[in-house]
Amino acid sequence: CDVIYGGSETVTTLTSSVCPTVYTYGPFDITSASFTMSGSATAGTSAIVERGFVVSKTDSTPTIGEGAGKYPTGSGAGHFDYGNFPATASTTYYYRAYASASGCLEYGSSVTLSTSASVPVSSCNAFSASGATNFLGACSE
Repeated sequence: CDVIYGGSETVTTLTSSVCPTVYTYGPFDITSASFTMSGSATAGTSAIVERGFVVSKTDSTPTIGEGAGKYPTGSGAGHFDYGNFPATASTTYYYRAYASASGCLEYGSSVTLSTSASVPVSSCNAFSASGATNFLGACSE
């Protein structure tokens, strides 16, 4: 009986200090046709090479590569926004911030934003948002 050994493989486990920490904030600058998404990322030991948002109308925890829209905003640590995201009446949007660094892809919590059947300009009742790390007072009439 012959014994056959397979080749060796190196597995690198990334420590949490390498990966960024990502936060998703509530929407603001809400109008009848758009809103602004907001987030932030803190770098680990590796620089953040891309950050932005993923958005879905069907998946409450959208991720890159699973049919969600990807909206990059740049690189580096800090606060970032994606403004004038187009909104449609009677639609639910799920979004969350993401950041990638040195083989890590991390996400913030998901935010749910729902529009009413008719979306009046600057109406607090037209939108509701949940799941945000910090709701930024989108409606201050």
